[in-house]
Amino acid sequence: MIIVVWSLGLWLTSVAKTQLETQVTLSPARTVDIIEQCFSGLLWKDAPGPGAINKRRRSLSDKTAVISIEIAPLPNGGSHVAVWMSAWQSKYGIANDSGVIGMKKKIIRRLEAA
Repeated sequence: MIIVVWSLGLWLTSVAKTQLETQVTLSPARTVDIIEQCFSGLLWKDAPGPGAINKRRRSLSDKTAVISIEIAPLPNGGSHVAVWMSAWQSKYGIANDSGVIGMKKKIIRRLEAA
């Protein structure tokens, strides 16, 4: 049973570390607005990181993963967006990725629907 739980944790860690990308017809400014709306509320806060937007889930220990987002303008006026987990703490190879997988998918889904 322990091996099953540990294997599931490793699989979820690899999913969390996977970079998601999309191209949308939105301007970079509108893209930033939609992304910031995804993080509205009290659960996420700004964090240092390599992306144009970097957010960390609030916690008592402040050791949660950081989601980084890079937005590049396209020649047609649209935007190329990359979303990835840029920093995390791990224990036994399993990352503390609370909320990262769902938030990455939410950002891509909202951008593609806009």
